[in-house]
Amino acid sequence: MHDLPQDARAALGALAERRRMPQAMQVFDAAPNSLLFLYSGQISFFAEEEPHRPVELARHGPGTMLGLRSVLENKPSEIQAVAHQECEIGVIRADDFKHFLEKFPVGYRAIARILGCELQSVYAMLRQQP
Repeated sequence: MHDLPQDARAALGALAERRRMPQAMQVFDAAPNSLLFLYSGQISFFAEEEPHRPVELARHGPGTMLGLRSVLENKPSEIQAVAHQECEIGVIRADDFKHFLEKFPVGYRAIARILGCELQSVYAMLRQQP
């Protein structure tokens, strides 16, 4: 959401509660029903190809936003995300984020761009599969 106007960015930042997350912690267990921003560290995303055998899909660093779709859809995340190393995150409760969007509708354009980029990433991964 880097392309938001300064006042909207400041309002969004003021909603974030900063927390430390230890290595190997399940990200969405730490802050259910919340939007998360990664300030430092790395998060690994996993899928279970076989029971009890997770496969790392991607690893992301600072600047990553987590949980957007689950907050917008009001349901738990379907992806496993684990702190690859100690992280500092910003946590915004889902209700607070939705109130932010009511006050700053420009946020919807940023969401559309984020979801569009995610969709392009999924298409790229699918094209690489044999």
